[in-house]
Amino acid sequence: MKQTSSLTLAALAAFLFTASIASAQDKPVVNVSVAGTSVTLGWTSVAGASGYRADLGTYSGGSNVFAGNVGPILGGTVSLGNNATYFIRITPLGAGAVSDEVSFIVGTPRPGAPQNFSAAIDSGNLVFTWAAPASGGTPANYVLQAGTQFNLSNLAPGIGVGNTLTFTVPNVGGLLPQGSYFARLLAVNGGGVSDPSDEAVFTLGNIPGVPTPAAAVVNGDSVTLSWTPPTGGLPPTAYGIEAAYGHYVLLPSRGTVDANTTSFTATGLVPGSYYWRVRAYVGNPPTPGGVFGTASFFVGNRPPVWTGARTPDPRIGRALPRPTYGQAVVTAIAGVYSGDLRNSCREFGGNNQWLFKLVRELRRIDTRWGLNWKRGNVGDMSQDVVAYNWGTNPDESTVDAYIWDTIGGHCGPSPGWNWGDITGVTLNSGTTMRWTLQPYINAGFQP
Repeated sequence: MKQTSSLTLAALAAFLFTASIASAQDKPVVNVSVAGTSVTLGWTSVAGASGYRADLGTYSGGSNVFAGNVGPILGGTVSLGNNATYFIRITPLGAGAVSDEVSFIVGTPRPGAPQNFSAAIDSGNLVFTWAAPASGGTPANYVLQAGTQFNLSNLAPGIGVGNTLTFTVPNVGGLLPQGSYFARLLAVNGGGVSDPSDEAVFTLGNIPGVPTPAAAVVNGDSVTLSWTPPTGGLPPTAYGIEAAYGHYVLLPSRGTVDANTTSFTATGLVPGSYYWRVRAYVGNPPTPGGVFGTASFFVGNRPPVWTGARTPDPRIGRALPRPTYGQAVVTAIAGVYSGDLRNSCREFGGNNQWLFKLVRELRRIDTRWGLNWKRGNVGDMSQDVVAYNWGTNPDESTVDAYIWDTIGGHCGPSPGWNWGDITGVTLNSGTTMRWTLQPYINAGFQP
């Protein structure tokens, strides 16, 4: 009996091994060789295939460079634009399955974000230091941005500091008044500009520095907020908590704790999204310092996250950078569905099919993409706007979103694609954005 069992297991193992080989041969294996702007593509054959289809794009899953049948050939050489990342998939016709997607770079890849960016006051001088990016291409230059608030660049929209790992501003107290300031660094090369580094904060004058928010611990209808003390400025004598339900603009004061405490607990909270920040004070009457940024937490049962590719949450109190592939996607969808684009004005009998198809393509890359309730009014969908959740709160109804206008000349005689960031314009007008996917789902599209 044991011998029969052994033979049966051996036969099963042999079958599974043979099946795994057959399965591997059911889809093409793609190889890419790059020499300058000349790219040689090749793939293995699939038994029974009458030909092959190639899809080539500048974003994952995209076909904005080429999409079509190439016949029975198993490769070829093409010339592609420099300083870009490409993604290719090969589909056998009549047999087998689509290949794994293969990415490759033509020219110089853009750098990753600079690492360990910091700012310190040393003998009256402001000294920035950092480390080179851990990924991407080699930087040719670094660009410094600085502002009076978190993520703002009103003082220095972009100062080239050279290909170095340190930069000094002499006698900074003679250049800037008392206050806390926020800086970030970008790496640049022929392939483009990196995402920004983490913010570095420095404080000048007789005010406290800026505390950094840490994790919020939610327990039922209560939350404990915590933070790390400032590393610059005068030592705090107290901390003030500013928090609000549903939105991060104009957060009211919610409580004060002694400077020897770095946490605050609130109870009796209703379910939903909350926003908070912490500010240091010194003296009597208290002199306030600046705030690092706005963090968030959610009370209650979080809605499930959509299945599919998704960028991980940002660190506490920070926002994800704006995706860089949006224009490539919108131009591709405009080309494939040009009729839907021309028929996209509901005021003249059109529909939202083009906008929904654009969102569908964007969500193939990242499920953070959705639509926008105009001016935050639930039920009034923006007819030409897409939204991207940059924060940690659940997607539906979050105001943590970047928004883009995607149709130029909408409701005019010749509507065309557009990719215009209207996030700042919307917030500066005193209104807001609000993420949604409900109209898309109601129209029969899969989330």
